[in-house]
Amino acid sequence: MTTTTTEIERASAMVRRLADKHVGAYTISDALIEEIEDDPQLVLAVLRETLPTYVRERLGAQRREHVDLSGVEELDQATPDDGPSGTSRTYESDDGSHFVSPKLRAIHDAYARRLATQFGTEHGMRPLGSLTEADLTWAARERRRQAAGHLAEASRLDALRDALVRYQRTTVAELPPVVVREIMERP
Repeated sequence: MTTTTTEIERASAMVRRLADKHVGAYTISDALIEEIEDDPQLVLAVLRETLPTYVRERLGAQRREHVDLSGVEELDQATPDDGPSGTSRTYESDDGSHFVSPKLRAIHDAYARRLATQFGTEHGMRPLGSLTEADLTWAARERRRQAAGHLAEASRLDALRDALVRYQRTTVAELPPVVVREIMERP
């Protein structure tokens, strides 16, 4: 059985919808298998499409809860100005540090979030702050590989657009199936 892009998108949307509802991985896999159990190629295609995003989001959410900011310098720890009532005003950051202005607090928190941003490495998802030279090299290479895939997909979409013009059609569904199949099966 030939797997179509529409089938993959439909099944992927189901997986994303369940993931957005914070349904467990086993429940999602059971629903996926029940939906498309007669087409193993479709199961693999959907997993290839949705699993990395699902895992990245789940691990990222868990890791962001436990961000280690021990190496982050304090941007400003000056004594805050006294307020009109004689009480000092400070602004507490996400990690509990105190700053004299909300702007300094925001800069500190933004930097901490930047360091906590998750990147795929050869050894799994890791926060930017802990990446080594080897991790950065691997992550950059992987991004380039993914970009090449996106460029190939963009070329197929351009070819479909050209086919719409050539066949004087309005939507892809109106094109001859053999034309769509030939274009979408290009590497």
